[in-house]
Amino acid sequence: MKERPHHPGERVRFYGAQRIPLAGNQCRVRVRLDLPSGGSYVATADGASGLDHELRAAGRATLDALRQVVKAKHLQVTFELVEVSAFEAFGKPGVMVSIKAEHNRQLRSLLGFSPLDEDAVRSTAVAVLSATNRFLAVA
Repeated sequence: MKERPHHPGERVRFYGAQRIPLAGNQCRVRVRLDLPSGGSYVATADGASGLDHELRAAGRATLDALRQVVKAKHLQVTFELVEVSAFEAFGKPGVMVSIKAEHNRQLRSLLGFSPLDEDAVRSTAVAVLSATNRFLAVA
């Protein structure tokens, strides 16, 4: 991957995600993220089929793609997926992610949310970006 300069405030953009069924009640989640300044970052994660497992796989794949972004931009940032969960509020389904982030030896707890539609993988990736883009804008 070509080295990318750091553009303060640049937001990572969701490009696409897909759930790929595998044998044995397993699935693979593939997520692609893009930067407006150029560059595409793709990651996958495998897991069991079923909503909770697929949400977690989507969260892991999105963070793996984000790790590629921070590496390409030479940022000293780490991410860890703590929890991902579907929820309902005000009669509407959603997905919430909790992420630990570290930058300059400072730990942060990040939360992201997204409406949960029929594409749970996409919704989870958007929730991860909801949490991390604000953090990366100041990193």
